[in-house]
Amino acid sequence: MVEGGGTVHTQFLTAGFADELQLVIAPFFVGDPEAPSFVGPGKFPHHPGHRMTVAEVRQIGDVILARYLLIPTAQDSHRHLAGNAR
Repeated sequence: MVEGGGTVHTQFLTAGFADELQLVIAPFFVGDPEAPSFVGPGKFPHHPGHRMTVAEVRQIGDVILARYLLIPTAQDSHRHLAGNAR
């Protein structure tokens, strides 16, 4: 499990180091433009052409937990194999 700010999340997700994503959706909006964001700019392996897989959606009180499985792309697998060969 990784907990952190937008920079840490961006680093793990763009590198393909996460196999599951859990998001909690709260019933309010934060309109402050200075509020931290979940991720920053980056080249993410999951995008409209390669979507995450819904594993679970569950209500917990007044929030919703959404669990997604991050299935690696062929490019991710190749990148990890090349990195392990070094």
